[in-house]
Amino acid sequence: MGPSRPRFATESVRSRARGFALAFPILVVALPAAANEEREEELLRWVPSLGVYFDMLGQKAEGAITPGFVNERPAPPSSCIPTAQDLFGCPSSQREITTATASSDTSVASLVGGSLELMTARLLEAFLSRRLFSRADAAIAFAFERNLAGERKPGPFFTDPLKPSENDVFERSVGGQGSRAKFQVRPLVVGAGVGVAFTTTVFGRTIRLKPSLEYLREEVDLIASVRRAVKLQDPTPDLSGFRLISLSASEKETLDGLGGGLELESDAGRLGPIVVSMFVNGRGYHFLGNLHHTLTDTNERGETASWYYDFDPWSWRAGVGARFRWLPE
Repeated sequence: MGPSRPRFATESVRSRARGFALAFPILVVALPAAANEEREEELLRWVPSLGVYFDMLGQKAEGAITPGFVNERPAPPSSCIPTAQDLFGCPSSQREITTATASSDTSVASLVGGSLELMTARLLEAFLSRRLFSRADAAIAFAFERNLAGERKPGPFFTDPLKPSENDVFERSVGGQGSRAKFQVRPLVVGAGVGVAFTTTVFGRTIRLKPSLEYLREEVDLIASVRRAVKLQDPTPDLSGFRLISLSASEKETLDGLGGGLELESDAGRLGPIVVSMFVNGRGYHFLGNLHHTLTDTNERGETASWYYDFDPWSWRAGVGARFRWLPE
């Protein structure tokens, strides 16, 4: 199983998002608004800008685990009576390595990033001073592993010390058994967009409504594991009486999506040659290419397991940000 990468605490990221959202109206009110003559001049110029943003990226996926069979297993003792302590009834009487499972989950990754944008001069004065713009952005994703399917908690095998009155370790009591099919968004997420900006004035503030065509590229880690302790002798005081099955696989996949977006931007005011704008946006993407992936692992005894991943073709993204537009007087 691939190692889990450390991530900042979710509450810390959410706190920053709330703080940024609260700062939006404060900055809009606090900074001095541009004069009407300045706004008109700005429409006639090409304007480069640098943006910083905090977004949330949501993505749903389904997973399934299909285990193989335990090979070379000993026959259970004729006197065996299944008890609640045994994971699979009598020792090794269960042929499957583990139970087949299937489920789904939604990953919500926090994105902190920046963008470069170039907006053209006004093309037409009619119908809200239409302008074109293009943008490229890159973000660091803060995401956790999402479990799509599995049972128990696979990990290093262990047993708890037996009580003085006990002399046998049951299969169920061996820790580290279980199965997982997980995925995780990798740290770098990039994108781009092109669109049209419609400009108007509301309460003395310049407002731009910016519909766009969007591109998204992200990488995800697929992480799979199955672990089973097969009891070979009865009784046994420790793991020496077990055969330990450990199957795992991992893979990196790239997802490319096309979609649309809508951004609402308001100029907050001027700081020297920089005009500060605040914005909120929402985007939706449809992923292209193969969204169905299968991982398989087989050990030296021919015991095998397969993990299946199906990504939803649609993903969403929303956030807030600030843009610093280069407009020297």
